[in-house]
Amino acid sequence: TPWLEAAEAVAAGNWVRAAEIYEQCGSTLSVAFARLQTGRDTDVRAALDFYRAIGAARYEREAEAQLAAIA
Repeated sequence: TPWLEAAEAVAAGNWVRAAEIYEQCGSTLSVAFARLQTGRDTDVRAALDFYRAIGAARYEREAEAQLAAIA
């Protein structure tokens, strides 16, 4: 199942693949979390946008800190 594939990707540390699978499943919360874990600028920015939209302050701060470290 896609959920098992996503779990395997997470276990392997392949957050990019996990985000892709979660996106296919329609799990926006899981997509945002996986994107945050990738550490890639565009993914972290997408996660930040999502977390701002839902008011998840803890994850907003985490994303902002990652972006500051990237810059």
